[in-house]
Amino acid sequence: MVELFGHAVILYLRYRWKIGDLDNAFRKYAEMYVKIASREKGALIKLGQLASLRVDIFPDIVSETLAHLQDRVEPRPFSEVSDQLKHELGFGWRKLFGSFDKDAIAAASLGQVHRATLISGEEVAVKILYPGIEKTVWLDLACARCALWAFNFVTISDLRLVFLEIKTSILREMNYEIEADVAEEIAGNLSRDEKLAKKIKVPKIYRETSRTRILTMEFISGAPLREFVTSSQGSKESKSTVFWMVRAFLHQMFVDGLFHCDPHPGNLLIDSEQRIVLLDFGMNKRISDRLREGLRMNVWATMRRDSRAYAKSLEKAGMIGSKDLQAVQKVAEVMFDPEYFNLTPKEFAGLDFSRYLRRMRFELRKVNSFVLPDGVVMWFRSFSLLLTLGAELAPGMRPVEILAPHMAHYLAEEANRVT
Repeated sequence: MVELFGHAVILYLRYRWKIGDLDNAFRKYAEMYVKIASREKGALIKLGQLASLRVDIFPDIVSETLAHLQDRVEPRPFSEVSDQLKHELGFGWRKLFGSFDKDAIAAASLGQVHRATLISGEEVAVKILYPGIEKTVWLDLACARCALWAFNFVTISDLRLVFLEIKTSILREMNYEIEADVAEEIAGNLSRDEKLAKKIKVPKIYRETSRTRILTMEFISGAPLREFVTSSQGSKESKSTVFWMVRAFLHQMFVDGLFHCDPHPGNLLIDSEQRIVLLDFGMNKRISDRLREGLRMNVWATMRRDSRAYAKSLEKAGMIGSKDLQAVQKVAEVMFDPEYFNLTPKEFAGLDFSRYLRRMRFELRKVNSFVLPDGVVMWFRSFSLLLTLGAELAPGMRPVEILAPHMAHYLAEEANRVT
C-alpha cells in the first residue's frame, strides 16, 4: 500500500514537471494497482473495476489496464466463515438449518455463498460476509483514495466525488440487511408491470436467518444466462431473453430510480420456467427524480444524435450550468461522430480511439461547471454493463438497436417533448 502512495507522489511530480513518457508512467502505475488489488482483494478490486468503466474520466491507458481486474476469488475455508455464522445467528445456528454445505458455490472479494436447507425444508443460498472484512475495506479505501489522487490532476471530473460515491456503494454492499431491503423493493417494483412479472424472478429473502452479515435467500437452480443464450443463438427464445433482460434493468433505471448496479452474466440465470433470475443486489443505487429525468432525456438525445438536447439533458440532471450549454454541445458533436458512434463490440475493438479521446478531452476542458451528482457514477456503470452484455448476447446488434424496442415504452415523454 505504501508502494502505491509513493509512486503516486512520483507520478504527480513527473506530470507537473513534464518528465519522461507520461502515458507509459500511467500504464505502469495502473498495472501496479491491478497487481496489488489482485493480491489484497477486498475494496481495491471493486474500486478498480468501477473506475475502469469511466473512460470519460480517466486516461484511456488507465481504464484499459484496470479493466483486467476480476471480482472472483478462491473461497475461504468453512472453518473461517463459520465464525461469522456463530456471531450473527448464535452458537445454535446449525439448528436453524436441516443441512449446510461446507463447500462454497460462489466466492467474491467481500463474501461467499453456501447452499443449505432450512428446517422447514426450503432450499436456500446463504451469503456470508468474510469475518473482519470491514476493517480491511476501510484500510483499502484509505489507500485507494491516495492511489486515485495520482489521477485527479489529469481528469475532467473531481475524483473525490467519484471516490465518495464508490466508497458509499462498497460500504453499503457489506450490509446484507440493506441488500435484503433492496431485493424486496426491486421485486415489488418489477411485479407491478404485468409482463415483467411473468419474465423476471427475484429470489425470496428469508429474514429469520438473515442478519447484517448473513443473507439467506431462496436457492434457484438454472442455466447461466450467457450459456442459455449462446446455446440457442438466434432463436426466438434467445432474442426474447435479451429483450426482457434489457427491459428489466431499464425499468429500474428509467421508472423506479432504484436499480441493480451489476448486470453481468454471473448475476443472471434462466430458471426452469425460462424466467430471468436476478441475483446479488449488494451493489445498488437510488437516484433523485431530477437526475432520473435528466438521464432519460440524455439517452433519448444520444439515440437521436441531438447535441443540443444532449446538452440540455445534462443541465436538467444538474451536471452542468446554463453557461456551459454550448461547450457541452461541442462535446456531444464529438461523441456523435459517425466514425465512433453506435458501434458493435467488433467494430469498437478495431478502432484506434486515441484521436477521439484527445478531441473529447480538448472539448471537455472548456466545460467549467461539470459536476457528478450522487448516483451518476453507478447509473452509468449499470447502463454501460447492460449495453455491453446485450451486445455480447446479441452479436451484430448496435447499442441503439438494443435500446430501440424499449424507447416508446419508457421515453414517450422525451419523444413528445422533442416533437
